Amino acid sequence: MEHITVRDIKVNRETVIALGKFEALHIGHTYLIDAMMSYRSRGLSALVFSFNPSPSEFFSGGDYKYLFTSSERARLIKDTGADYFVEYPFDEAFSRTSPERFIEFMRGRLNCRRIVVGESFRFGYQKSGGKAVLQAAAGRFGFGTTIVPRVVDYGGETVSSSRVRGAVLAGDMPTARRLLGRAFFIDGAVQTGKGLARTIGFPTVNLKVPKEKLTPPDGVYAATVEVGRERFPGIANVGTNPTFDERERKCETHILNFSGDLYGREITVRLERFIRSERRFSGVEELKERITEDITEAYGEKWRKS
Repeated sequence: MEHITVRDIKVNRETVIALGKFEALHIGHTYLIDAMMSYRSRGLSALVFSFNPSPSEFFSGGDYKYLFTSSERARLIKDTGADYFVEYPFDEAFSRTSPERFIEFMRGRLNCRRIVVGESFRFGYQKSGGKAVLQAAAGRFGFGTTIVPRVVDYGGETVSSSRVRGAVLAGDMPTARRLLGRAFFIDGAVQTGKGLARTIGFPTVNLKVPKEKLTPPDGVYAATVEVGRERFPGIANVGTNPTFDERERKCETHILNFSGDLYGREITVRLERFIRSERRFSGVEELKERITEDITEAYGEKWRKS
């Protein structure tokens, strides 16, 4: 898959394009991308189009946090089999692009033959374009459109990125998993730590939490750690580890029954379930006892360290 982030993009192959923010890549987005992929059998290249920065960040004017970083989104989209992932630079000038000019860009620069969007998708200056504008433009420019209906969960509510954000911010990881179709995760290369956890019998792998990434409340989580094609149970602490007076926010994970050097390796830590809030302990012995209790709560007595 080609990941394109430049403004002077030009795609020569005829494409079917899925349009959206794709911030969460939740089950609704998956449904939309699946609809796009169905047209590859007709000789079209599949292109997922989004923005970086997100319009949400641009218009917020503040410290916006992303559910998944650009590299994490690229990996997820690559897994769909798409040929291109475009993150187009979004700025003041582009924010004033009319719906008609946006369609001209899609047709001329991205060589689209079909555009796939959700039924609530809005585009162009002040979100003035919707499916009616898109379908009218399709007739003029000679491309097809597919409007994908909204996806609802079993409670009848629409699946949305804002709902995923709410679940993650509340530490409700099972709900986040249901909406995403996968557990919420943190990707990254294992960082060299101080080795303090190893000295107390619970060696950890440390991932730096990117400053732009939205994360759940600081605390301890039952986790699944992916190393290449292998998966291991783990217990993860998201936060600053106040017992050791550390300040950098990170995801520090003890992998159960694992031995090996992972420094520098790319891994994925999936946060499955909230166990407890992060806290400062009086010393090493109290911390060791609490970690053992955390593991027992997450996985049962068979994993308990005596």
